[in-house]
Amino acid sequence: MNDVFRYNNMTIRMFVDLFIVSIVIYFFVIGVYITPLVNSEFSYLMKISILMILITTWLFILLNNYDVIVEGLNIFLNKTLEGLSFFYKVFYTIIAIVLTYVLIIPLVSPLLIIAMALYLPYIIARKLAIRNHHALSVIVFFGLATVLVYLLIIMVIPLYVYAKLTVLLFINLFDFIIYLIYSIAMCIGISASLCDFILLIYEGAHAYDASVEVPLKKILITQILISLILIGGFLYYKIEIASLGLLMSLSILSWYIRRSKGLIRDNLDISMFSALLFVIFGGVSFLRFLEKYYSIAGITIIKLLEKVVLILATLVYFLLLIFSMYLAKRGG
Repeated sequence: MNDVFRYNNMTIRMFVDLFIVSIVIYFFVIGVYITPLVNSEFSYLMKISILMILITTWLFILLNNYDVIVEGLNIFLNKTLEGLSFFYKVFYTIIAIVLTYVLIIPLVSPLLIIAMALYLPYIIARKLAIRNHHALSVIVFFGLATVLVYLLIIMVIPLYVYAKLTVLLFINLFDFIIYLIYSIAMCIGISASLCDFILLIYEGAHAYDASVEVPLKKILITQILISLILIGGFLYYKIEIASLGLLMSLSILSWYIRRSKGLIRDNLDISMFSALLFVIFGGVSFLRFLEKYYSIAGITIIKLLEKVVLILATLVYFLLLIFSMYLAKRGG
């Protein structure tokens, strides 16, 4: 059934292109709002230089590995996550996107700059070595690496201060908006569980009567509408989304029925892990709801659990993505 939502090469390239453009916009926005916070002893030129280094580093890595990223994303979306319902893919992707810009990019960027000091000379030296200029490739590698490391040493203090301010800002931002992120994730997760259960009903009907069509696109539209209604209710009417957390447990019921009916045959049953994660999501959310009326764990513990669950979901998502990139790099 997921074949309806398979991504072609053009769509995947569009995703990668949008991410590359978003990186430039992202650091431009940081430059506008974060740069004034950097220690005033650094000149305006130094601040601009830091931003340019960050942007250039990301662009170089992304563009130099463009085809591998596209192929890796193709494997990830169309093969690695093949056993996962489309509605769950939407849920995990949105969480991963939010945490990518709130946490991952700020944390990873300083490390990428350090890695670039050796990665750039390696790329150039490798191209020379391919042309049988082995001696020249060695000289270029060590020479360019020395220059870049020297420049990195010069920039290390401003880069450290800039990175520290940025990382601390985004960690504090994540802590401040954790309830908002988790609640919106819950809205999408609840709609995903409900619509996947509806999909399961149609799949069962189709199995008994082939003339029954499975309206995937209509169910997807339903998921979008339910998500928007729940998000709107949460944001504008202060509906307690946490009270609906247990609805996410439908995911484990859907998985069990599919498994018992032989609809899931993969050795690596990613849908089972997804269903368990959904139950944890809903359980933590319902715990927050109960905390309003009964002192159970304390709001600090619940916020910590929410962070752990969000980070865990994102971590699993990116580990699978990295594995797909590895397969693409290796040749599929």
